[in-house]
Parts: sequence; C-alpha cells; structure tokens
Amino acid sequence: MRCAVLDIRTVTAAELARWETAAEPERRARWQQFRRPDDRARSICADHLARTLLREAGAQTPVIRVGRNGKPYVPGGPAFNCSHSGSFVCCAVHGSPVGIDLEARRPVRAALAARICTPEELVFTAPGGRFDSLRFLQLWTAKEAWVKYTGEGLGVDFRTLPAAAADGLHETLFGRRLEQTVTEDYVLSVVYDAV
Repeated sequence: MRCAVLDIRTVTAAELARWETAAEPERRARWQQFRRPDDRARSICADHLARTLLREAGAQTPVIRVGRNGKPYVPGGPAFNCSHSGSFVCCAVHGSPVGIDLEARRPVRAALAARICTPEELVFTAPGGRFDSLRFLQLWTAKEAWVKYTGEGLGVDFRTLPAAAADGLHETLFGRRLEQTVTEDYVLSVVYDAV
C-alpha cells in the first residue's frame, strides 16, 4: 500500500493548470462547476496525486472512472482512493481495495459524536468525561475510510461500525488493516487488505 499527502498551499497556479489539462474531459467539466476555487484546487490536486501514485504502481496512462456511490477506479488498474480536508489532499493506492480519509485538525462539537459513535466509542472520545476532538477525528476518519474501502458511501449508519473500544482504537476493522497518521495539521486513516 502506498499513501501520499499534498498540501495544496504548495502548488503553483501553473502546476494546477497543467494537472487540470492532464485529466479526462469529463473530470475537467466537473471541476468547472465548482463554485469555490479551493474546492476546485483540492479536487484537481487529488486527481494529480492519484495519477502520480497509480503510475508509480504500474498504470501507464491511468483513466479514472467513477463507480457506484461515487467511488473512483481505474479499469484494470490498482485500487485507489482519495480524500481532502482543509489545505490537504491525500491518496492511497493498493493492489486490492483501499479506503482513505483525511480530516484537518479542528475543534469538533461533542454533539456530533452521538450521531456516529457506539456507547464504547463515546467513552473513548470523552476520556475522564471531557470530549476530545482529536480522538473523535481519529474515530471519524477510521469509519469513513472503512465505508470508502467498501464503496458503501456515507449513507451508512456509523454507529453500526465499531472502530474503537473504550480504551482505544482497533488495529483492524472487520479483518482489514487500519493505519492512522496524526500530525499537528491533520488526522489520516487508511483501511486496506494486508497482503
């Protein structure tokens, strides 16, 4: 499994234009519909990152398509998945299904936890009775990476996906490997088949 993160603040306008031109016409047309320039830039950067990692994995000229529930794929190529939040985009490429989620670190309201957490996870997100946004983001990214791995999309009730016990996050989700990276800027989770 290969994973990379790109800070879009480091990308020049010329690079962004070049990367946009390299994409399929359908993708470029979709990007033109974005109202906010940052959303457009994140999507173009994620596409570029995916193409770079896919080429490194052996896909000569990756043609990106969109499958059910919006999950991107390359016909006959390795599996990949992208995510973005704030100023960051990320991509993971693997020889079998992979899901990735990245969330910029920020304060989160405790009320959101009740919508996605199991009772044990509520204990995990509030050690000593005080809600912890970082723990919540670790949990959120693990669950979102899982639904992106399966291709189910965000319509799943996250309370049915236990990703943590009261004392910590699981190292696997439903038999698949879970890797997390926590920096001062973001939380990243990747779910994939260990080969």
